Amino acid sequence: MKSIKYVFVVLIVTLMSSCSQDDDFLTGKDAFFDCLDDDCGPILIGPPGGGTGTSNGNGNGDEHNWPSYFYTHKGQTSRNIYYSTSTTGEPNSWTQYQLGLGAQSSSGPASVLFKNKRYLFYKGGSSENVFMATRETPTSSWQGNNWINDTSKTDFPVSATVFDDKIFVAHRGLNNSLYLSYSSTGDAPYTQIQPITTGENVREFCIVTNGDKMFIFWTKQTNTSNDRRKIYYRYSETPTDESSWQYDETILEVEGDPFYSTAAENGLSAVALNGKIYMAFGRQFAVEFPNPRERHVAFGILDENEVWTWRYYDYRTQRRPGIMLTEDSNLLISFAGEYNHDVYTMKVDLDGDVLSAPIETGGATKRGGVNSFSCF
Repeated sequence: MKSIKYVFVVLIVTLMSSCSQDDDFLTGKDAFFDCLDDDCGPILIGPPGGGTGTSNGNGNGDEHNWPSYFYTHKGQTSRNIYYSTSTTGEPNSWTQYQLGLGAQSSSGPASVLFKNKRYLFYKGGSSENVFMATRETPTSSWQGNNWINDTSKTDFPVSATVFDDKIFVAHRGLNNSLYLSYSSTGDAPYTQIQPITTGENVREFCIVTNGDKMFIFWTKQTNTSNDRRKIYYRYSETPTDESSWQYDETILEVEGDPFYSTAAENGLSAVALNGKIYMAFGRQFAVEFPNPRERHVAFGILDENEVWTWRYYDYRTQRRPGIMLTEDSNLLISFAGEYNHDVYTMKVDLDGDVLSAPIETGGATKRGGVNSFSCF
């Protein structure tokens, strides 16, 4: 595989998403901010639905007219689960709601649209089990808050996608291995497999559907051979077969001190379109102790020939940013402020050039970030 690594340092201006209607209205914000004064935190945003393989595979159809844009996260000072929706993705259009059901999480949730039904997956608030809640239509009540099975346990955020007419939920096990659980109906119990072994010491990760392949991206827990500075990936055309996850490659190694520089600080997320995978992650850099650590929102592209290019922005984050496609074939990147923890969203084109500056779109969060996706 060829690897091209170049960095554009950019001072940027970007636009943020917007929101719409659902359950109990909580809050909506539309303030501009100076990103240089605000370090940023967690979000995992996913891609559009449709089940065509041109996106993250987060759905297959939208006969119920779901809001086009959606992100979810745990609370900043509570373990309540919140979500925000928008019909346009534009500033001032986002509306935030609380999941309810007594559902809580100590880390970041994930969501997909599957067979016209909304699914939320999350680690429990005081439990290590992976839970799920479902919603039949945009106006119906949420149901569930039940385990996906009695096997899957985690202390980290989860990631989810739709592939081959199945929902897949990824989680990091308590032994630092990565697991996939899947269901062809969306109903529990989900079948669990282990595509990445304990020896890999998985830390941050995400899964994404790209055409006829499912990809896993991850970073490692240990600092052996500067592992923290690298992002790894594997893919499979038959992801339910553990033995099919053979391909293994490094796509990014961040420069700087090997202990204080990390390729994906506190999370990463990805979305796919026309054979390319677009990734958002929090890149941390420090030359050596005690120099201050610089934490930036970063953007990368893995193209159809598996050539990797990336850049980082002067917007700061120490958590996982999220990324999703827009109806006009651009991208929204969301991230939470390091100090105020409010969620901001900016708009970039498919080359990563900033189209509009980050704007506060509602909600605040810390550990685990935000997960979102779009569906048109």
